[in-house]
Amino acid sequence: MTTPAGGVLALAVAALVGVAAAPALAQSKRYPPPPVDADDVERSPSRLWEEVLHPRRGHYERLVVAARDLLARDRAGAVEEAQKLVEEARQLMPDGVEAHWLAALVYERTHTWQACAEAYDRVYALDPDYRPGERPGSLPAGRQAAWALDYGLATCMAQTGAYERAIAHWTRIAGRGFSAEARVHLPLGETYMALGRLAEAIAVLRAADERASKQPRVDYALAVAYDRNEMPGEARRHLLAAWAKNPSLGALEDPGAIFIPAADGYYYRALAHAERGMSPTALVFFRHYLARAGDGPWAPRAREHIAALAPAASSSALVVASGSLAVDRDTLGEAVGRIDAELQACVRPFPSVLFRLRVNLLAAPRVRRTVGVKAEVVHAFDADDAAVAAAQGCLEGVAEGLPLPVPARAQGSLTVDLPVIAR
Repeated sequence: MTTPAGGVLALAVAALVGVAAAPALAQSKRYPPPPVDADDVERSPSRLWEEVLHPRRGHYERLVVAARDLLARDRAGAVEEAQKLVEEARQLMPDGVEAHWLAALVYERTHTWQACAEAYDRVYALDPDYRPGERPGSLPAGRQAAWALDYGLATCMAQTGAYERAIAHWTRIAGRGFSAEARVHLPLGETYMALGRLAEAIAVLRAADERASKQPRVDYALAVAYDRNEMPGEARRHLLAAWAKNPSLGALEDPGAIFIPAADGYYYRALAHAERGMSPTALVFFRHYLARAGDGPWAPRAREHIAALAPAASSSALVVASGSLAVDRDTLGEAVGRIDAELQACVRPFPSVLFRLRVNLLAAPRVRRTVGVKAEVVHAFDADDAAVAAAQGCLEGVAEGLPLPVPARAQGSLTVDLPVIAR
């Protein structure tokens, strides 16, 4: 007996409907069915047909659900597992919007910016007005579904250097009635600054400051913008405001903080440390900024800061003493100055490494000896570990001969700490 093709389809659908209906008949008043996800209800009228006409969809949706659940979890390895699932789902259904959306979230979390931009761009091509569901894992914290696509796309585009496209998407958010969102003004202002458009950057960042007056990150951004505009008074005012809100610099040192471009994070930190009188730390961050940013629009300004900071980063000027032995501060500085050339010879090959040198001394009426010399690495960029370790050994050897100004009959202990950086 031969069944027409239409009959096969009808039988398949009937079988699926029968299977789907069976659990409903088995439900009792005492044991009601579990709550139904609103998104699933919205899709349910077409799901049975999809299972028949597109048998891959069932597997696709299982992959998407599993990936979304992983992204909602806060455990090691979850993002990597989710990446494998969404990539398989994207292969199964290249036009499946949700898989591309979850892939974009994965790559944004891992700061894989080009892949992130491409995944968001694919979502935008398929559905420019796409709104992710509200279920855990579908929407990054702090974002609204109405503008999440534009925000993610702008964020990742900016990190790849596609600044004009990023600006288009951030302004699209504002144009759709979300202009009060300070979280949009901050990255928009930073993107204008990356293009060298300081007047626009400052105007947008001031708007962000009005909407988020308690956020130190906005003050830091304004400080950088004014500094680059050669308005040191305004820059300092915003640095002090940020300092009052964020004494620990946590807003700049948070591993999850995103700067546009990424290298600007080092400029921000350098400027903040310079204001606090921490010249060696500011110096190492400005140098690393130059290494990362290259000859961008703000490289000349960074070089001006480096030239001004280098003399102030002298070890002899910044040496600190503690302990029961009293020593004259100026005399101690002179003693460090006598070995400064040797210290500089040790660190000259490593301009982007900041060392801290500690010397401990014990003194008694007839005994005076150095009991410990230790060179530590505070910040290190673009340097080979073995070479840096050799520099530490060199510093410790030089410090063994530090002529500390301790009277011959003195008794007690002395600890000397000094930063060492190539100048």
